[in-house]
Amino acid sequence: MLISSLLPFSFLIVSIMSEQCVNKLEWTTAGGQIMVNGQPLVLKGINYFGFETETYAPHGIWSYDLNYYLDFIKNNGFNAIRVPFSLEMVKNNPSNFNINCATNPGLCGKSSLQLLDMRAFA
Repeated sequence: MLISSLLPFSFLIVSIMSEQCVNKLEWTTAGGQIMVNGQPLVLKGINYFGFETETYAPHGIWSYDLNYYLDFIKNNGFNAIRVPFSLEMVKNNPSNFNINCATNPGLCGKSSLQLLDMRAFA
Protein backbone atom coordinates (compact mmCIF):
# COMPACT_ATOMS: atom_id res chain seq x y z
CA MET A 1 0.00 0.00 0.00
CA LEU A 2 2.76 2.42 0.95
CA ILE A 3 4.73 1.65 -2.21
CA SER A 4 1.73 2.20 -4.49
CA SER A 5 0.95 5.51 -2.81
CA LEU A 6 4.56 6.72 -3.12
CA LEU A 7 5.12 5.71 -6.75
CA PRO A 8 3.29 8.67 -8.34
CA PHE A 9 5.17 11.06 -6.03
CA SER A 10 8.52 9.47 -6.93
CA PHE A 11 7.80 9.88 -10.67
CA LEU A 12 6.92 13.52 -10.02
CA ILE A 13 10.17 14.16 -8.15
CA VAL A 14 12.25 12.47 -10.87
CA SER A 15 10.53 14.58 -13.52
CA ILE A 16 11.08 17.81 -11.63
CA MET A 17 14.69 17.01 -10.80
CA SER A 18 15.51 16.10 -14.40
CA GLU A 19 14.38 19.54 -15.56
CA GLN A 20 16.35 21.46 -12.91
CA CYS A 21 19.94 22.50 -13.62
CA VAL A 22 20.81 23.24 -10.02
CA ASN A 23 22.71 21.39 -7.34
CA LYS A 24 20.08 21.76 -4.63
CA LEU A 25 16.32 22.11 -4.72
CA GLU A 26 14.97 24.40 -2.03
CA TRP A 27 11.31 23.63 -1.32
CA THR A 28 9.19 26.30 0.41
CA THR A 29 5.62 27.55 0.45
CA ALA A 30 4.38 31.10 -0.01
CA GLY A 31 0.89 32.46 -0.50
CA GLY A 32 -0.62 29.00 -0.75
CA GLN A 33 1.84 27.90 -3.45
CA ILE A 34 4.65 25.37 -3.41
CA MET A 35 7.90 27.05 -4.41
CA VAL A 36 11.04 25.39 -5.79
CA ASN A 37 14.14 27.57 -5.62
CA GLY A 38 11.91 30.63 -5.23
CA GLN A 39 9.75 29.87 -8.29
CA PRO A 40 6.15 28.60 -8.16
CA LEU A 41 5.91 24.89 -8.87
CA VAL A 42 3.69 24.52 -11.92
CA LEU A 43 2.57 21.00 -12.73
CA LYS A 44 1.34 20.08 -16.17
CA GLY A 45 0.38 16.45 -15.97
CA ILE A 46 -0.73 13.71 -18.29
CA ASN A 47 -1.99 10.15 -17.81
CA TYR A 48 -0.13 7.32 -19.52
CA PHE A 49 -2.26 4.25 -19.16
CA GLY A 50 -1.73 0.59 -19.93
CA PHE A 51 -0.42 -0.98 -16.72
CA GLU A 52 -3.98 -1.24 -15.39
CA THR A 53 -5.27 -2.96 -18.56
CA GLU A 54 -4.98 -6.57 -19.68
CA THR A 55 -1.68 -5.74 -21.45
CA TYR A 56 0.02 -4.67 -18.16
CA ALA A 57 2.37 -2.49 -20.20
CA PRO A 58 2.50 1.10 -21.48
CA HIS A 59 -0.16 1.70 -24.12
CA GLY A 60 0.98 1.91 -27.73
CA ILE A 61 4.33 0.13 -27.52
CA TRP A 62 3.05 -2.42 -30.02
CA SER A 63 3.02 0.38 -32.63
CA TYR A 64 5.77 2.86 -31.79
CA ASP A 65 8.99 3.15 -29.86
CA LEU A 66 8.29 4.16 -26.26
CA ASN A 67 10.53 7.19 -26.80
CA TYR A 68 8.03 8.44 -29.40
CA TYR A 69 5.48 8.83 -26.59
CA LEU A 70 7.96 10.15 -24.04
CA ASP A 71 9.25 12.73 -26.56
CA PHE A 72 5.65 13.83 -27.20
CA ILE A 73 5.12 14.28 -23.47
CA LYS A 74 8.32 16.28 -23.06
CA ASN A 75 7.89 18.37 -26.23
CA ASN A 76 4.41 19.42 -25.11
CA GLY A 77 5.64 20.73 -21.77
CA PHE A 78 4.32 18.01 -19.48
CA ASN A 79 6.39 17.65 -16.31
CA ALA A 80 4.34 15.05 -14.42
CA ILE A 81 3.14 11.64 -15.61
CA ARG A 82 0.42 9.70 -13.81
CA VAL A 83 0.85 5.99 -14.44
CA PRO A 84 -2.13 3.98 -13.14
CA PHE A 85 -1.55 0.29 -12.51
CA SER A 86 -3.53 -2.64 -11.14
CA LEU A 87 -2.97 -4.69 -8.02
CA GLU A 88 -3.23 -7.80 -10.21
CA MET A 89 -0.22 -6.60 -12.22
CA VAL A 90 1.83 -6.10 -9.06
CA LYS A 91 0.85 -9.47 -7.60
CA ASN A 92 1.42 -11.51 -10.77
CA ASN A 93 4.16 -9.43 -12.45
CA PRO A 94 3.44 -10.84 -15.93
CA SER A 95 5.86 -10.60 -18.82
CA ASN A 96 3.77 -11.71 -21.78
CA PHE A 97 2.57 -8.57 -23.57
CA ASN A 98 2.21 -7.30 -27.08
CA ILE A 99 5.49 -5.36 -27.44
CA ASN A 100 6.96 -4.52 -30.82
CA CYS A 101 10.49 -5.80 -30.22
CA ALA A 102 11.75 -4.22 -33.45
CA THR A 103 10.99 -0.71 -32.18
CA ASN A 104 11.40 -1.44 -28.45
CA PRO A 105 14.26 -3.96 -28.16
CA GLY A 106 15.14 -2.84 -24.63
CA LEU A 107 11.63 -3.65 -23.40
CA CYS A 108 11.38 -7.20 -24.75
CA GLY A 109 11.45 -9.90 -22.12
CA LYS A 110 10.88 -7.44 -19.26
CA SER A 111 8.26 -8.04 -16.59
CA SER A 112 5.54 -5.50 -15.85
CA LEU A 113 7.35 -4.26 -12.75
CA GLN A 114 10.56 -3.88 -14.73
CA LEU A 115 8.64 -1.83 -17.31
CA LEU A 116 7.14 0.27 -14.54
CA ASP A 117 10.63 1.06 -13.28
CA MET A 118 11.48 4.28 -15.12
CA ARG A 119 15.10 3.17 -15.53
CA ALA A 120 13.85 0.55 -17.98
CA PHE A 121 12.80 3.41 -20.27
CA ALA A 122 16.24 5.04 -20.37
